[in-house]
Amino acid sequence: MRESPRSQRRFIIRRVVRDRGMNLPTNPVPPPNPPLPSTNPDTAPALAASAASVPPTISDAPLPQMRATSSSRKATAVLLSLCLVLFLVAGVFSLLDDSLVLFLDLHFLTTASGILTFLTFLAVMLVYGLVGLTPIVPKRIFLPIILFTALDLLAVFPVLIYRHHWLLQMDWTRSLLQVALALSIVRRLRVEGKLRWPIVTVEHLETRAFSWLNLCAFLLLNVFALLPAFVVYLALCASLALGHFSDGFLALRPSG
Repeated sequence: MRESPRSQRRFIIRRVVRDRGMNLPTNPVPPPNPPLPSTNPDTAPALAASAASVPPTISDAPLPQMRATSSSRKATAVLLSLCLVLFLVAGVFSLLDDSLVLFLDLHFLTTASGILTFLTFLAVMLVYGLVGLTPIVPKRIFLPIILFTALDLLAVFPVLIYRHHWLLQMDWTRSLLQVALALSIVRRLRVEGKLRWPIVTVEHLETRAFSWLNLCAFLLLNVFALLPAFVVYLALCASLALGHFSDGFLALRPSG
C-alpha cells in the first residue's frame, strides 16, 4: 500500500528531528551553589566558640620564650641603670661631704656619704660578677667604673701608710673624678640628646645572654691572676706599714 505524500513528509521531519537530537552536545548540569553562612544571631556564639577552640599554630609556640627573653633584658637594663645612678649619687654626696669637711669643717653628711659609698661598692661588685656570668653587660660602659673602684681601693693603702694626713684631699679628688666619670657615661648614653629611663636601654646590651668562653676566661683571670696579685699587694702593703710605723725595727719577709 502506497503512503500519501503528506505521510512521507511527516516521516522525514520526525527522522531529521531525531537525528539532530542525537548529535546535540549534552551540557553538564552546573553544581549547586554552596550554602552561605547563616547570619542568624543565635548561631554567633557557637561560631565564636568553635574559632576559639582552634589550637595555636607552630609559629605561635616561641612567643612565651621571646617575651621571657625580652623581660630579662629589660630587667637587666633597669638593674644596670640603678647601679649607674647609685654610682653618680654616691659621688655627688661624697664630693659635698668632703667639701664641707675640708673647707667648713662640717660633718653632717659624713654618715650618708659612708652608707652610699658602701652600697656603691656592693653594686659595683654585683656588676663585676654579672660581667663574668653573662656577656650581655656592655663592658665599654661598666669596665671603667669597675677599674675606677678597684684603683681607688688599692690607692688607699699607700696613702694611709705614708701620707695619712692627705687622706681627705685624696678622697675629695676621688669624689670629683667619680662624678666626672659618671656624668660622662650618662652623657654618652643619652638617646637623641635626651635623658630617659632606664639610662641603660635594651639597645645598649649585648646580644648573647651566656657564653662558656666568657665565663671560663673570667674565672681563670680572677683565680690565677687577679686574686694572687691582690694577695701579694696586701702582703707588700702590710710589710711597708710594719716597717714604716716601727721605724724599721720590724719587717715582714718571706723567710720570716
